[in-house]
Amino acid sequence: MLQSERKEDRAQCRRDVSFATQMCRRAVNSLFEASGGSNVYRRSKLQRLWRDSDVAGAHHGLMWDIHGLAYAALPPACRLRSSR
Repeated sequence: MLQSERKEDRAQCRRDVSFATQMCRRAVNSLFEASGGSNVYRRSKLQRLWRDSDVAGAHHGLMWDIHGLAYAALPPACRLRSSR
């Protein structure tokens, strides 16, 4: 039982972290798009933030699609217990 609890806890944590990462990525994309065209140059600090957040969000370990589906694949009883 302890092993299955660890598995569901890990899946929930990975799901939550990847979701938060994608939300941050969307926020930075919105800022970048609203800031104007001069921020595409390397000297812009916003361009660096945008590039770094985009690369981090594309990392396999932080992809919402992968970890959201892994959490959804858990048996329903596991998901109900872990949502306390």
